[in-house]
Amino acid sequence: MTGIEVVTPGKMPHLPAGSESRQAVGVELEADSLEELFAEATLALCNCITEARDVMPRESRLVELAAPDADALLLAWLRELVAVFAGEGLLFSVARIKITSPGADGMTLEAQAWGEPFDPTRHAFRRSVDTIDPQALRIVRHEGRWRTRLSCSGPPVA
Repeated sequence: MTGIEVVTPGKMPHLPAGSESRQAVGVELEADSLEELFAEATLALCNCITEARDVMPRESRLVELAAPDADALLLAWLRELVAVFAGEGLLFSVARIKITSPGADGMTLEAQAWGEPFDPTRHAFRRSVDTIDPQALRIVRHEGRWRTRLSCSGPPVA
């Protein structure tokens, strides 16, 4: 079983002063596996921007990334999703993730993400996201479950 809990900006002491004006949001994530945690983070990021249930899996994208550890890999994954949205307007609400740990070289991610272009007639724009807080993305395993916090912010929506 996976879980998402939205945390209000007032409960995010790790965000810099003034981030409330940047429409900061924090989301607690929990999953049974590391791959599920990354998939939950994909859904949570989409929900930060718009209602994820309105984003249909019309297009897919294959992504391969590498990083020294799970925290850095999740940050790279989320930054990739933000970059694709900023550059192409594509939102992803579903992802199938495969993570491997080849050893001292770090970890690799192979992902297929599904979504569609942002359509203002069908997608209510909640906030722009241009920053993922790397300090919040500390992945921990507690009582057999994987947990982290996604904290993102962006400029106010006009």
